[in-house]
Amino acid sequence: PLNLHRRPVTLENPGTKESSHWLAVLLPDSYLAHSGSTGLTLSVPMNSIPTPRITRMTSVTVTVVTPCCGEPLKDIPIHIAGRCMGVTDADGKLKLGLPPGTFQLSAPKHSWSEKTLKIESGSPDIELGMETSGEIFMYLQDMTDPDGLDVRDGVFLCTGIEPIPDDD
Repeated sequence: PLNLHRRPVTLENPGTKESSHWLAVLLPDSYLAHSGSTGLTLSVPMNSIPTPRITRMTSVTVTVVTPCCGEPLKDIPIHIAGRCMGVTDADGKLKLGLPPGTFQLSAPKHSWSEKTLKIESGSPDIELGMETSGEIFMYLQDMTDPDGLDVRDGVFLCTGIEPIPDDD
């Protein structure tokens, strides 16, 4: 057991000094005592064992593949509750650490599906697969040089609408 009674307390990030160690502990305010020269110290009541609550994260690996042949896709943004949490790597994977709760995972503009993921305390690692929507967009772009001497158009294919330029 670690005796925290009368240990100095800081309410700010202590930084990363090479010769220092610190422990984050969640305790009630009633455990804080004012000490003259050192500021705050812990005052742990008798027969009370403060136990820090550390939420264990569950490892979630999201893999994004093509719908036709299951090929992994890189650089696909993965969103949780509408917020981008990262993009897939060259193997089509994004690894996340998530606390217990229910989460909505999506890949906007790349997949129409949303996955609901429920994580309970102590859940084992989770592997989650997502397929892209499989759409192909074709657009025509004016490729005429700025002087207008070489007039030509280009046809482009892409799998999302992001590369398509706005009409200017």
